[in-house]
Amino acid sequence: MLCNIGYDEGNIGKISGKISTCLKGSDKATPKDLNYSSMAAQVSLGKSFTINFPRTVTNVGLANSIYKAKILENSKMFSIKVVPEALSFRSLNEKKSFSVTITGKGLPDGAIVSAS
Repeated sequence: MLCNIGYDEGNIGKISGKISTCLKGSDKATPKDLNYSSMAAQVSLGKSFTINFPRTVTNVGLANSIYKAKILENSKMFSIKVVPEALSFRSLNEKKSFSVTITGKGLPDGAIVSAS
């Protein structure tokens, strides 16, 4: 991410204390591409949008666990879809991927939207 916002490998090394390299294409990533549990994006006012947040998670809970996405209420301004809707883990430290897609018809000026 530091490569993305203009830090070169020398400056990253000064921050981290380690030799670092910027991967090819890392300058094209955005904060929404980070594999963090939080998701944020900026959209243009009044314009339709579709934002996809791919994520990979590791099971740190019990083996043979199932985690289900639950969308309690969709806004009139946007819709949320999680694919797959459930992740089934068979073992500890098993990795699975899912994607959250948010689609909207355009937000009005001054709109701030939040979900958890």
